[in-house]
Amino acid sequence: IRNLDVAPTMARLLGLETRLGTLAPVVSLEDCILSKLEWAANSGSERQISDVRAMLKAGRDVDIQYLQRWAAELGISESLNRVLTQQ
Repeated sequence: IRNLDVAPTMARLLGLETRLGTLAPVVSLEDCILSKLEWAANSGSERQISDVRAMLKAGRDVDIQYLQRWAAELGISESLNRVLTQQ
């Protein structure tokens, strides 16, 4: 997996090399977390929050600064902070 050069937006696309040698775009863990938090904020879905908690507990390094920056931009900082403090 390698980072793809994309415009400076929220999307942190990663490239997964296929057997044919092409790169398939894959969403980063951080962007998936942000997407789930945004979904939860719009729908009240506790399932999305539960998924985010599980993703954070998985043990992989997560770029917290990136999450905080984009959570502020998306208006979901409170949701992010709640999930981070409940770890």
